[in-house]
Amino acid sequence: AEALRFLWGEYQPRQYWWECLDTMRKLCLACYMLFVQTEDGSTKLLRLYLATLGTTMYLSVLCFAQPFARVDDFQLAVGANLVLASTFLSGIAIKICTDAGGASVASEECAAYFGIDSAEDITTV
Repeated sequence: AEALRFLWGEYQPRQYWWECLDTMRKLCLACYMLFVQTEDGSTKLLRLYLATLGTTMYLSVLCFAQPFARVDDFQLAVGANLVLASTFLSGIAIKICTDAGGASVASEECAAYFGIDSAEDITTV
């Protein structure tokens, strides 16, 4: 049991299983998302929506459960998941503000949703 302590040693005793949940989250974000919209997945937003939803749900459960034994580990996990959710949200914004050819467009959707004129403005924020 001591040889495998690295798997559960950083967690509170009642939440030793958290590493399994975190590994499943990573597997879903890295592998299972490839099976969503396989024909034209890189041109659609469903993958980004699902990844954002999954990340925010995991972040909510993480904040509720607080599985880490040390506070700094918990803060690091929350910060990392906030950055990940922000990255997915930025991807959605950039995708909405670009046309099919990849060029930035000044669209009404972009201005209405985000209050900016083009995808270049998103990347500077």
